[in-house]
Amino acid sequence: MKNRDDGLITVRAAMEIMGIPTRHEFNKLILNKKLPCTMIGKHIWVAREDVDTMIANQGSGEAAAGSVEHITHEKPDTLLTPREVIEILRISRATFFTLLKKKKIAYSKVGERYRISREDLEQYLAENYVPREHGK
Repeated sequence: MKNRDDGLITVRAAMEIMGIPTRHEFNKLILNKKLPCTMIGKHIWVAREDVDTMIANQGSGEAAAGSVEHITHEKPDTLLTPREVIEILRISRATFFTLLKKKKIAYSKVGERYRISREDLEQYLAENYVPREHGK
């Protein structure tokens, strides 16, 4: 069971949405009280709204306190890891982090992890497209 009628989702579902690869990383968010959770029976549940708010707040640099409106998040498979972006662009790790540092590509931080939406990557590529000259 991944979702409940009351808007709660499993830890595994929350990890997929947030792009967090390990339970250890996710537990840090709970232990540091950055993401509220509830225990029902033997299972931990997280409110989908809290997950969406945390993602929105991480992208804007605000604290996860519910100050950003609830958003409808993209499908989890549209969030890319740094490794995936590096492979797609065929660039070095250093170049990737330089692009982030210079704010050339929009990103979100979930915990200590960077995530880039496919849409933002496509926008970066479109803005930096240089058409070839024909006949030369």
